[in-house]
This record gives sequence, structure tokens and C-alpha cells, in this order.
Amino acid sequence: MSTPGPNDAHAVEAPTAATIMTSPVIRVNTTMTLSEVWQLMRRHRVPRVVVSDGRVPLGIVDQLDALTAWSVSGTAPRAVLTVVTATPCLSPDSTLSEVCSVLLQAHHEAAMVLDVDGRLRGIVSLDDVLPALSVSRAVSC
Repeated sequence: MSTPGPNDAHAVEAPTAATIMTSPVIRVNTTMTLSEVWQLMRRHRVPRVVVSDGRVPLGIVDQLDALTAWSVSGTAPRAVLTVVTATPCLSPDSTLSEVCSVLLQAHHEAAMVLDVDGRLRGIVSLDDVLPALSVSRAVSC
């Protein structure tokens, strides 16, 4: 039995950031408080949101970021912008191996997927990566 080639109709494409990402994502603006963002995350049952300044994505805030901010300050109504940290970015055509490398090197659980014009296309998180790794025998992190 031969291995499918790139022109074979039955060939399975390797996973990319675009094929495993979560999209659409919940976006919040920079003027929201951390408490408002937390309520939005709970309402939509998502563990993370993208903070944007208009249409420009600035970074991701997740549940751990919220918990850390509350434990440090002791209060909740901080502007979400003060909690955003540098978030890794990927292109939609990043391979699964590249996604793994970026997340591991940055010590992040998620990365934003941006097109060539810097527009947000989705988020890739460990929730997306681990199932893709379990079915993709040719990829390792």
C-alpha cells in the first residue's frame, strides 16, 4: 500500500492554526473592567477573551489572569487593559508543530491567530492543540 501524495484526493492535510483554532472569539474593549470581563466570560462559558483597541487585537485575558489580578490587588474593578500581557501570535497557516513551539516557548496556553493584515481570525489554545496532536501521528511538539 502506498502513502498518499500531495495530489491524491484522499490525502489528509496536516493540521494548521486555521484548521484547529476557535473562531469566532469573544472580544472585549480596553475600557471594560476586569469584573465586567469575568461576567462576560462566565455568560459565554469561555475561559479566555481577546482584548482589542477598536479592531486591533492587543492580547488575551484568561481565567488565570483574572485570578492573579484579584489576588494581587484584592479588588476586582481594575481596567482589563492593566491585566493584558504580551500574547503570542500565529498566522493561519502555522503548522501544528509551529503552534506547539510558540506556545511552549512563550509559556502561554493560547495564541491569537492573525491574518497578514493583523486582523484577528481566532485563538489557538491547548484545548485545540491536544486533540489535534492525539489524531496527528506525524507531529510532535
